[in-house]
Amino acid sequence: MRCLPPLVVLLACLVAAPPPLAAQEVVFENPRQPGRMKKQLRGYAETIKVWGLVQRVVSQVQSQNEAPPSRQEIDTIDSAWRRGEPPADLVQQLVTNDCAQALQALLSTQPGFSKAFAMDRQGTVVCMTLDAGGYSMADESLFTGAFDGGQGALFVTRPHRDPMLEIDVLEISVPVVDQGEPIGVLSVVRILAPP
Repeated sequence: MRCLPPLVVLLACLVAAPPPLAAQEVVFENPRQPGRMKKQLRGYAETIKVWGLVQRVVSQVQSQNEAPPSRQEIDTIDSAWRRGEPPADLVQQLVTNDCAQALQALLSTQPGFSKAFAMDRQGTVVCMTLDAGGYSMADESLFTGAFDGGQGALFVTRPHRDPMLEIDVLEISVPVVDQGEPIGVLSVVRILAPP
């Protein structure tokens, strides 16, 4: 009996028979990234692209797309969140739901990534492994670059300082895909410098 590597087993359990994935160009918010770094980030983006097909992530995004919060509710929660007063019950739900558990399992296989979060088609967070820093990412490049008006793209943000983690990071964002259609975005934070 042949033993499969743990990552292969984990992905087989999490992904619901995805169609074969074609290579996709990665869009860099900073096109002047050094070539060697771009190559490495392309590899990470291709790995994370598969995570956007994980059924537990897709299901959570689908569910919120079917019954989205109102714009007023999103803005109220996001405003409180960015003031440092997020609703504790909502945060608890977002870090413990099925989607968050799947992302935590995937992150555990990839050293150098600090957190991940998925968003619906409005850019509203549906799950997260750690605090995403807000409830709505609709105006953030990590969402707009990857959702790409509903077309879907692999997107890498500019390097920046994460104020919550106090380390240099960038986000690698990919579309969450259901039956070949982008329905949301998954963003994974890559650590650039050790704390």
